[in-house]
Amino acid sequence: MESMRDRLEKLKNSPWRVPNPVDKDVTGMHKPVTPESVFIKKLDKAMSNIEQIRKKILADSDSYLSLFYELRKAEKEFLEILNDKEEKELLLPEHYLNKIEDTKNKIRNIKK
Repeated sequence: MESMRDRLEKLKNSPWRVPNPVDKDVTGMHKPVTPESVFIKKLDKAMSNIEQIRKKILADSDSYLSLFYELRKAEKEFLEILNDKEEKELLLPEHYLNKIEDTKNKIRNIKK
């Protein structure tokens, strides 16, 4: 049976293994950052925040008022981001525009 010292010396004396070169271009894996992608990311964050607060309101009635004001604040931020979009005239995919319209309609229906 080998001792620990023998094994370590054996590892020390063995040649180093060089990793195989990577064939893929690592820099080409990321999508380019465009104004549309930045805007979509902001809107996604705002819409998920609104949905998260709505779920909290339905689940927890103890802090309803504070969550309600948080929801109004999140909806206001969402609408401000949308106003920026209309000023910049960004081109977005059709399915994403439908998602935005659904969220806007939910906000309008609640405020009525």
